[in-house]
Amino acid sequence: MSGPRVLYVSGNGVREPLVESQVLAYLRRLRPGLGHVRLVTFERAAISAEERRSLTKSLAADGIEWTPLRSHPKLGPANLPSVIARGTRLVRSLHRRERYDLAHARSFPPAVIAGNLRSSHGVPMLYDLRGFWILEKRAKGSLKNAWLFGKLSSLERSLYERADHLVSLTRAGERRLREWGVSTGVSVIPCCVDVERFAVTPRTGGPLRLISVGSLGPGYLPEAVFGAYRAALRIDEHATLDVVTRDEPDVVLNKAGDVPTANVRVRALPPSEVPAAIAAADVGLCMIEPSEAKVASSPTKLAEYLACGRPVVASRGCGDVAEDLTRHDVGTLVEPDDRTGDFPAVSRAVKMLSDDGLADRCRAAAVAEFSVDVGVERYRRAYEQTLAAGAAGLTKESA
Repeated sequence: MSGPRVLYVSGNGVREPLVESQVLAYLRRLRPGLGHVRLVTFERAAISAEERRSLTKSLAADGIEWTPLRSHPKLGPANLPSVIARGTRLVRSLHRRERYDLAHARSFPPAVIAGNLRSSHGVPMLYDLRGFWILEKRAKGSLKNAWLFGKLSSLERSLYERADHLVSLTRAGERRLREWGVSTGVSVIPCCVDVERFAVTPRTGGPLRLISVGSLGPGYLPEAVFGAYRAALRIDEHATLDVVTRDEPDVVLNKAGDVPTANVRVRALPPSEVPAAIAAADVGLCMIEPSEAKVASSPTKLAEYLACGRPVVASRGCGDVAEDLTRHDVGTLVEPDDRTGDFPAVSRAVKMLSDDGLADRCRAAAVAEFSVDVGVERYRRAYEQTLAAGAAGLTKESA
């Protein structure tokens, strides 16, 4: 089959929802134009032989060859060197057998591995940032040593320049890269979703219903989620809150403080059931702690809410969220000093529900900005730019 032979290295495990929505959803659509695809995933939990055979067979049916790399349950700076060393040995061995034309590295640890392959075998590299990894680790408290932070930051900055092309999740992230003096070409591709999995359904009446999808751990604002719910209760004393998360329910509910939780449901759902949960709600919550790292973040939940025609109440300071909600008029913003106050953003969002054109605007914004079809086309062009830049760079190096 014609087309480039691609090695794709993901920092997430193959069974994680993000891999299904943000890796495989793209690869399946890109596959017809590629000569070969080898997916390497960082597996934080053991996979039985039977499950491995089943996953291998399923992925092979989509034309994707899969190799798991055993990682660490909580991959961080302390255990990063051993994972990088094993990953580098693995991809070099795979390359000797399969001869890749391009290495797609999703996140910082895979980029170190792909960078090593580029250095030793000249394979052009697409560095898919998925955020500023080192800054995120510091923000979450897992990278406290100043010397190590400096070393890893220098390595991360060098990868921006060594890569043949970059993918940023946000326009704000691209601007930050340019402020840092990075000259490598950049494609902006936010976290996209298969919008056909989400349907716009009319509101069914009843109490006001809020939903929060995703983690409420480090880097997120569970107190703001419950603050928004408190504001909803002032509007409708029967208002409900649905928290769809893999976090432990007791841990989440402990963040409620004195907010009544009788009508709060905390549950985990398989990805296939998330669209129906959002469709049953009225307003989606996207509460993310602002930080320098979050400039490059694109929350998948934003695309999911909008694809269901639901307006969004979001905290300010995460990637392009504020710009996207304002430009398309599909949500409201919580200012930093609102998070323990009256949350006027909630009442403004509730008023938006009476706008007959709101659902269509939300859906149109999702299709225009966050459809996986849009993302696939941008990745296709990013692959072409990576190959062209890699060829030019390698020719220059050999001259």
